[in-house]
Amino acid sequence: MAQLTRKKMEKLIKKSKVKSLIKALTYNRGETFAWDKPESGGKFNANYYTALGHIKGHKEWVQHYGVRMDAAKALGEIGDERAVEPLLEIAENDNLFAVRTKAVEALKSLKWQPDTSIAAAVYWIRDCNWDKCVELGEVAVAPLIDAFVWGLPSERIDIGRTLARIGGPAVEALIETLNKWLGEYLGMVGFASREGINPANALGVLLLESFEGMSSLVEKSAWALSETGDERAVEALNSAISTLQVAFAQVGPGLLMSYIRGEFLEKDFNEALTKLKERIATA
Repeated sequence: MAQLTRKKMEKLIKKSKVKSLIKALTYNRGETFAWDKPESGGKFNANYYTALGHIKGHKEWVQHYGVRMDAAKALGEIGDERAVEPLLEIAENDNLFAVRTKAVEALKSLKWQPDTSIAAAVYWIRDCNWDKCVELGEVAVAPLIDAFVWGLPSERIDIGRTLARIGGPAVEALIETLNKWLGEYLGMVGFASREGINPANALGVLLLESFEGMSSLVEKSAWALSETGDERAVEALNSAISTLQVAFAQVGPGLLMSYIRGEFLEKDFNEALTKLKERIATA
């Protein structure tokens, strides 16, 4: 596909070029930006793990997913039924949850009715209809996790409770989320320690923005597991506590505490574990 910009999209939208807008739905889809390790290997790189908006290439990345969002919105407003199937595909498969949400908004404009698909789960998440997500069950787990990680932090409590209500595969997904992001978070803190990046200097302040978001995500993952009442979560939380204790020993509590702005994750994990055991005991 030819290079697209938001300016070029304005012309396509103004002329209601449906076929071109449908093609734009997949513009540079699959492109990654934050959190994925560089292709050259698994080593952390200071220029790569800086807060969003300060990494080289961020502007282009925003432009690219912005094209997909513009296309979805325009297709919903134009109202051409040819866009329904392409929008459903985007709602289920785009790698950015914000684009998937924009696709279901367009589908709603096109009078599409939610069924039992992944797209329907994205639709109900967008409407904050958690009961409908529970009704969908396992189908809703993956999009709920995407929203839990990449959506609004203010919705994490509701999403966590919804995943706990679904249980089963949702518990496994929450455990995977906890392990992945605790590993990412501690890996970055370890990198900051090795490179001598102080939280008070310029790069350290930028990193703090990323660390704070990840530590909050990890804490909410542990909390959500405590809501499940599932025995599998006991082992996961015990493992997370051990992992954190090892990290304290390696980088020192001073640095680790500095990079989570006073949040004491071990305390959060222990509280979640206590609540989980109480829930299991009274089940």
